[in-house]
Amino acid sequence: MVEKDNTKLVNESEEVKLSTKMGKKLAPDRSLFRILMAIFTFISSWQEVQLKQFHLYLVVLWDFQVFQHPITHSD
Repeated sequence: MVEKDNTKLVNESEEVKLSTKMGKKLAPDRSLFRILMAIFTFISSWQEVQLKQFHLYLVVLWDFQVFQHPITHSD
């Protein structure tokens, strides 16, 4: 258990360094992704039967949001 925890801490610190290098632009997307993954993990541990259906729902919802708000170019 200790080795796994240490590996997790190392991975998180590397992730923080990487996100700092890439800039603050990715911070909102990353936090949103973490929230979605936390919900996804909770649901998957709660009901494994509907795991694939929930994942498909998230993908469809994400695509819908992306296409509902297209990037507009000002002329």
